[in-house]
Amino acid sequence: MNIPEYRKLDANKGWTNEFIEGVYEFLQFAISQEKFQLQAEKIRCLCNKCKCKVFKFLDQVDYDLCEQGFMSNYYWWTNHSEEFPQFPLMVVEGSYYGSDEQQEKFNLYE
Repeated sequence: MNIPEYRKLDANKGWTNEFIEGVYEFLQFAISQEKFQLQAEKIRCLCNKCKCKVFKFLDQVDYDLCEQGFMSNYYWWTNHSEEFPQFPLMVVEGSYYGSDEQQEKFNLYE
């Protein structure tokens, strides 16, 4: 599976236009979700460092994504209310979606 261009940093951790637009797109999607208001306007940070285990304010998530990049193998924002696509998934061994043992089950409101 190819990683979308907007979820990649260039070799020097530079911010491509696609990356900046992708971060903006993600943040707009996240704040449009009802649970955003239920979580005191914090979302799970999906940067390489936090890996969806830490709730942060949007400006902090924006900063982390630009500094750390998106966490590996997290192609659909299922922990941010995005639904899986309707086409069959090609599961890559060792990816976030590879097995139930590897994929953490988060309570959306924890």
